[in-house]
Amino acid sequence: MRTNLFSVKKKTEDKILIEEEKTQNPFLLFLKRHRKLLLWLMFLLFMSLILVSTGVAFSLFQNTGDFDISFLTDKKDKVVADTDTGISDEKVAEELVGPVARKVGVVLLVDTFMTSNNDVVYYFSDYTAIIIKSDGKIYRVSPVEGSNKYGVDKEGNIDDKAKKIFVKSTTKTLSDGTVITYYSDGTARIEHKGVTLFIRDSNNIVLDPVSKDKYININPSGVANSTNTSKDGNVTMVTFTDKTRYVIDNNNKYIVNPNANVNDQDNNISYDKYNSFNKREEKKMKDGTVVTYYDNGTAVITDDEGNNVFVKKSGDIVVKNNDVYEIVPNPIGYSKGEVTTNDGRKVRYFDNGGTVITYPDGSKTYVVDNNDIMYDSNKAIISKPDEIEQIARKKTTDGYDVINFDNGKSEIIKPDGTSIIVDTSKITFDESGAITDKNKDKDKDKDKDKDKDKDKDKDKEDEVVEDPLEGLYVSDAEYKYDDEKLKNKQHTTFIIRNDNRKSKKFRIVIEEISNYSKYNVTRLNPRFVKYQATVGDFLVGPGILVDNTWNDERGKVNYVIYDGTIGAVSSLEVAVSLYVDYSMLSNEQQDKTFMGTVKVYVNE
Repeated sequence: MRTNLFSVKKKTEDKILIEEEKTQNPFLLFLKRHRKLLLWLMFLLFMSLILVSTGVAFSLFQNTGDFDISFLTDKKDKVVADTDTGISDEKVAEELVGPVARKVGVVLLVDTFMTSNNDVVYYFSDYTAIIIKSDGKIYRVSPVEGSNKYGVDKEGNIDDKAKKIFVKSTTKTLSDGTVITYYSDGTARIEHKGVTLFIRDSNNIVLDPVSKDKYININPSGVANSTNTSKDGNVTMVTFTDKTRYVIDNNNKYIVNPNANVNDQDNNISYDKYNSFNKREEKKMKDGTVVTYYDNGTAVITDDEGNNVFVKKSGDIVVKNNDVYEIVPNPIGYSKGEVTTNDGRKVRYFDNGGTVITYPDGSKTYVVDNNDIMYDSNKAIISKPDEIEQIARKKTTDGYDVINFDNGKSEIIKPDGTSIIVDTSKITFDESGAITDKNKDKDKDKDKDKDKDKDKDKDKEDEVVEDPLEGLYVSDAEYKYDDEKLKNKQHTTFIIRNDNRKSKKFRIVIEEISNYSKYNVTRLNPRFVKYQATVGDFLVGPGILVDNTWNDERGKVNYVIYDGTIGAVSSLEVAVSLYVDYSMLSNEQQDKTFMGTVKVYVNE
C-alpha cells in the first residue's frame, strides 16, 4: 500500500499538473507531513517548562471556550481570604485604589481648567481629580501616593504614582436647573447655581419626594446648595435647597430652622427670630474659605467668591492642613448650644443633627432631628418631636455620666459639663468601672486617608517573566499586607503585558486549593468570601466568589474575577483582594480559611 502524497504542481485554464512526493521513507514522510504539528508540540513543551517557574501563569484558550490549565509553583500560588472583622467593601476598595474609590462623603470643587490639549480637569478638596480627555474618555484620579498633590497636572498628565479609574457618564438636568452627572462607578457631580459638589455615592442625593425633579440635599450630612439670595436694607437672606435660611442681619449671622416662617423676597425680608440660632464661631481657611458654625450644630461654608454651602451636621466637616478637606459621617456628636424653655427643660444641640432634652426631674429624651423642635416667642416648645426615652443611666468611677437611649445612642457627660453622643455599643469600661479613654473624646480631624509609608517605586520590569507565546508577559505574583506582623489585608498584585500589535482577551480566576491540611487550616465555604480587584484603570467588584463560576477542562471549578481585553502594546497592573463578609458568616464557619490560586487565561 502506497502512502505517498500527491500535490498540485501547476494549474492552468485547461489542465492540472500533479506531482508525487519523492520521499519514500515512511518515518521521514511522517515528519515532513506533520512538521508544523511536531514543531508546535515541541514549542508547547518548552513553554510548559518555563511556566512551571512562574508565580502567575498564562494559558491559551480557544473560541470554543475550552481552556488549558496553567502551571504554578507551590511557594507562591495562593491568595488567602482576609478575616479582619472590621473590613468592608468600602475599605477594600479604598485600600486597592485609594481615596478615588471611597464611597461615602462629599467633597468641594477647588478648580476647573482646560489644558492645551483640550482636556477638562476638575480638582476637588480631597486632592482627587476628574479628567475628561479630548477624546471623550473620563478618568477619576487619586492623589499622588504619599502626598497632598493632585494626580493630574496642569497639562493634563496623569502621574504614574496616582491611581485612576476609567468611568463613563450620563447627565440629567432637573426642573430647578440642577445638573447631575452620574458616573459608572456610582459617584456623581452636582452643579447648582454655580456651585459644584462631588458625591462619592450618588444614592445619597435626595430629590423632592413628590416631583422627583428637584434637588434637596445630600445625606447623611445634610449638605445643601444655596439657591436664592435676597436683600432688604442691611439684611441678606440666603435660601438653601433644603429650605434652611442663612441670614446676615446688621453683620450678625443666624441660621433659621427650615420649618420656620420666612419671607425671602427682595426688599421684604422677614424671619422667625425665635427659631433662629446664633453664630458660635468662625474659622478662616488657608484658601480663603470661611466656615461659620452655629449654636444648633450646623455650619455654612463660604468660599472666597461668596458662594455658600450648608452642612446640617457640622461635625462631619473635616479640616485638614487648614483647609476643608471633605464632609464625611462622624460617629460622634459634640454638644454645642443650649436652649432653656419656659417650663425649665434644657434642649442641648449636637453637631450630629440631634438634641437631648433634659426635664426638670433630671430625666432625658433624645431627638434625632433637631429641626423637629420649634419654639414660640416665650421659648415654649410648640411642636411635637419624636422623643426617644432614656432607658439606663450610669455614673462612672472617674466622674462621667452615661445615659443610654432606646435607639442605641448614648450621651456621655464629661466632668466639665460638655457631652458627646455615641453609639451605645461603642462604649466600654475598664475593670474599675471607669469609662475607657477611647470613649472620652475623639480627635475632630477625621482624616481617614493618613499617609501610609509603602515602597511603591519598585521597577515592575524587574519582575516580568517572559512568555514567548505571542508576545505576552506576566510578572510573578507579589503579596502585600497592610500589617506585615499580622499578615492581614493581603493584596495579590501582578502585571500583564501584551507586546502584540493586536489586543488579547483574558480571564482572571481563583482556583481553590485542594489540600487545606497542608496549611494546617480548615476550609471556609467560598459562598462567604467576597472579592474586589483593580485591573488597570477599572475597579472590579465587590462580588461574592460563587456568583460567577467556570469549569476548566479538568472539570475543576474556578471563580471568575474578571473577563476583559488587554490592548495592543500595553500593560495592566492587577491587584486582587479576598475578604470575608461577617454579616453573612454563620457560626459553623468561624475560624476557617479560604485559600486559592490566582490564574490568568488568555484567548487569541
